[in-house]
Amino acid sequence: MITYRRFTPIVGLLLLFSLLLSLPLTAQDAPQRTGIRPDAPPYGIRGPHPVGTLEWVIEPESDRPLLATVWYPALNPEGLEEKITYPLMPEMPVYGRALADAAMNMSDAPYPLIVFSHGNASWRSSAPYLMEQLASYGFVVIGIDHFGNSVTSGSDIELLYQAMVLRPIDITRTLDAATELTAEDSTMAGMINIEQIGVIGISFGGYTTFMAGGARISMNGFEELCTEIPNQSPGCVFLPPHIEDMAKFAGLETTPEDLWPAWHDDRVDAIVPIVPGPAGVIRQGAQAVSVPTMMIIGSNDMLVPAAGFQYPVWENLTVTPRALVEFQGGGHTFSVAKCADIPWSGGYQWWCSDPVWDMDRAHDLVDHFVTAFFLATLKDDAEAAAALAPDAVALPGIRYQSEGF
Repeated sequence: MITYRRFTPIVGLLLLFSLLLSLPLTAQDAPQRTGIRPDAPPYGIRGPHPVGTLEWVIEPESDRPLLATVWYPALNPEGLEEKITYPLMPEMPVYGRALADAAMNMSDAPYPLIVFSHGNASWRSSAPYLMEQLASYGFVVIGIDHFGNSVTSGSDIELLYQAMVLRPIDITRTLDAATELTAEDSTMAGMINIEQIGVIGISFGGYTTFMAGGARISMNGFEELCTEIPNQSPGCVFLPPHIEDMAKFAGLETTPEDLWPAWHDDRVDAIVPIVPGPAGVIRQGAQAVSVPTMMIIGSNDMLVPAAGFQYPVWENLTVTPRALVEFQGGGHTFSVAKCADIPWSGGYQWWCSDPVWDMDRAHDLVDHFVTAFFLATLKDDAEAAAALAPDAVALPGIRYQSEGF
């Protein structure tokens, strides 16, 4: 007599688990997809693509060459650890999770393009965790050093007004160069979709990002605002004496009394300005932004105060979809590389840390929001868009508003 034993769900799961363990793992499957912390939200978890990087110089023979780092979906058939030291300067290493000059993954190419703009006197790999995260989800990211306003080329704070004019031009130069980079027989032939473009920036890069998306300078009330918040924002200290100089440098015959001309690029499809500064000069001009926008700010930002600078910009945005991600108690630097990844920071710990936020947690959250936003706006990912709906966000320490998701 044959006796039949009941096949329980537990037994079935054990057998399935044993079967999975017996299957050969390819090198591409080997890396575990995790966030920086185990409690990372869904889009804070590393994406399916290994990440490669390459170094590049845009217009090397020009008066303002742009050093660039490119992050892209890569192949890693040998299952190598994604580990890199970015070539900022020999005495200034920046650590990250990527593979230098890795083979490009053409399987899902071309990939949408995202351009990263750094903060005042900063550099292109100042937030490598975020660039790597985006590349792992199928984006090509180009970070540039703004010539004359970066660690690698020097930066004169007295010439801040010139950088305000030149930075948006740098975005256009980068998009032009990316078109050549992905052309047939070029270095990244077929890798970049130049019809789907986003821009992201931190601090002064946030201003640059807003300008790339259509914002316009408006000096109405700027000097009065600066008297209310004296010496807290570099823009308030160094811009007022040079407003006419800036107009001349921009090629304007007179200094506009209201809105300045638009310096945007029509190819840009979505923007993420993070702690944008000097945001005070684009308050009314934010009404001209014409592409989906996600602002990320810190409520306790002492360099670019939220109350006087950030909130008025948000309130003037009319484009949809749009979203505001506010890190409660966050300062100005929660989104840049943590101190452990820039060991030369030394006495400048304030620059790579936050008074309130654990940097790993902050970075997981920045990864989550930015990745979901660009998936939704550049790849029409409905699931990512749903994750940005107002009732879908319930994260401790985050105040969130959105419209159009």
